[in-house]
Amino acid sequence: MKKLLLITAIISTIVAISMSCRKGSNDPFLSLRSRDTRLIGIWKIKDIVNDSIVLKTTSINATSSPIHYTTGYADSLKHSTRGVDEFDSVYYETLIINEDGTYSDTIKSRKYVKNVAATKFSERVVCNSWYWLDEKKNKEGIMLIGYGIFSVDRLAWKELVFKSTKQNLKQTTSSTTTITVKKELKFKRQ
Repeated sequence: MKKLLLITAIISTIVAISMSCRKGSNDPFLSLRSRDTRLIGIWKIKDIVNDSIVLKTTSINATSSPIHYTTGYADSLKHSTRGVDEFDSVYYETLIINEDGTYSDTIKSRKYVKNVAATKFSERVVCNSWYWLDEKKNKEGIMLIGYGIFSVDRLAWKELVFKSTKQNLKQTTSSTTTITVKKELKFKRQ
């Protein structure tokens, strides 16, 4: 009987600890690692979904049709559609999140614009600090200074998903332009 009680106590403790490490609704069901431990590491971009909508309203014409700009990513090839322009690019991104509260994000890309038949090379490196927005509780929001504010949709040992939504409003005397950008970044552990 004592062995049964001991085994039950051990199992209950393991379940309680693993549930306390989970935090996010899309996190793995069972994890013995904390969110900090799962976040620290080298991450390579796996998937990008970037959907932008531009809506212009004028006092003369009422509301115009929204213009969609989309970006998709698969196997290091990124395809973007901006109105009528389309371009492909080879795209690599590496996000390194350090335990000391710093991070670096490196993007290397080569863009080919179909309508212009031109190739553009670029590299961008951001090094700064990061911190949880809700440090004491669930750790669902993260600030990467110089890169953005994201909600952490999924944080597993081998997978990290950031989401963000931004909206800008630009007004003049004759028009209002609303730009809404929804972004989802999926990373895999290196």
